[in-house]
Amino acid sequence: MEITRALILSPSVILLDEPFAGIDPLAIIEIQSIINHLKDTGLAVLITDHNVRETLDICDRAYIINEGKMLEEGTPEKIAASKRARELYLGKNFELEKKGVEMGVFKFQYQGPQRILGEEGDEETGPDVILSQFSRKLSARYLDLTPAEIQVATLIMHGKSTKDIAAFLSLSTKTIESHRKSIRKKIGLKNKKANLRTHLLSI
Repeated sequence: MEITRALILSPSVILLDEPFAGIDPLAIIEIQSIINHLKDTGLAVLITDHNVRETLDICDRAYIINEGKMLEEGTPEKIAASKRARELYLGKNFELEKKGVEMGVFKFQYQGPQRILGEEGDEETGPDVILSQFSRKLSARYLDLTPAEIQVATLIMHGKSTKDIAAFLSLSTKTIESHRKSIRKKIGLKNKKANLRTHLLSI
């Protein structure tokens, strides 16, 4: 909504302050897609955010500020490879990209904004439509589901196995199983033989 209001004035530059703060993973995908679209139209987008990975995924040039001083500047690749940035801000294990995981019908990637395309590359039925609609329905019906549980439930709904989901989210299979149990409990399937995916597909 705020981005739409800003665009009414037909600006040449738009400033986004902490656009990735406090939102669920699926909303991050949406915002990244919107920002990429704005860039494609020739609009300059200036972002300030502490969520470094999400920001570097979509920017052309970045500046890392630490304790009020410019620590590093350059392309996302240069920032991620910077020894100083890793030691003082990013952490030694920071990685800019994560290779996509082929998961049947959909392909999940972290290259640029995260994309999920159909087998024929049809972006009209990509994540901004399919996943967001389902997550909104799920979160509206079951208010106590966490963002992580909504993400896991979405992947389960698309027929992904615990192993596939764990690989995609960089989590252990034990953690995914824990999420599955919590989801079943919160949506009223605890101690029932009902299939979780079948129930999610009915939502």
